[in-house]
Amino acid sequence: MKRLSIIVLIGLVLPTIGCSGNSIDRRYGNPLEMPQRPTMVLVYELHAVAHSNFESPLLIAKGRDSFRTASRPARAAALGEQLRQKIEKKLLAGINAMGLPAHPGDPSAHPPVGAILIRGNFSTLIDENPAHRNIIKFERDKSVVDADIYAVQSTTTSFVLTTPIVVPLLHFNTHAEGGPIPAALPISKAPPPGSRRKAQKPDWSAEGMSAYEPQIDQLADQTVHQALAHLSRYFASQGWIGRDHVTAAVSGL
Repeated sequence: MKRLSIIVLIGLVLPTIGCSGNSIDRRYGNPLEMPQRPTMVLVYELHAVAHSNFESPLLIAKGRDSFRTASRPARAAALGEQLRQKIEKKLLAGINAMGLPAHPGDPSAHPPVGAILIRGNFSTLIDENPAHRNIIKFERDKSVVDADIYAVQSTTTSFVLTTPIVVPLLHFNTHAEGGPIPAALPISKAPPPGSRRKAQKPDWSAEGMSAYEPQIDQLADQTVHQALAHLSRYFASQGWIGRDHVTAAVSGL
């Protein structure tokens, strides 16, 4: 009898919600899954494909601790890690500046109900193979970073109100280009037989990792600038932030 009463109550409430002055967003299965003002925003680190050198803790440590003498893959991995951390830090600062509380996301913990999760992956292709997603593509005249970012909200199902689920809110891509980073470029191939040109092995012994911070900042700023533009427009469309924060979020970098 108690269960029947609950079902009858839901049957009475849902039509009332649907007939109210606020229209229901048809992207969602029912009114209880519509986006709600977030309790917080959790920003998670972006990652490349798992088998990428950029995800190797060993290479990252070697490149960070001994950049001048490390191998090219280790230097690249360390630069990628530096970029990853800068993007997370700048995203957190930008979202907090909008007036929404933002915190680093913990992938090992369940997000609280009402939180918005900003997640994604680096999608930079080195050899045009989608399975080989990396962080940075190092070219002779520039460095390139692509990212695939999405926002979801932790909420509850309509019938089991204690079971958390995530509702998709927003999905977008970013593209950034910065100055070249010679220390991470592949060594030039040997000259053909008979050529008077000698193969030159680059010498980075005088260059530390900090020498390339301006290029990393370029890539991080462009990525975050584009991400905040998408996020702030969406947040404003939901009435969670004022329109003035959209301008501040986009032009503040």
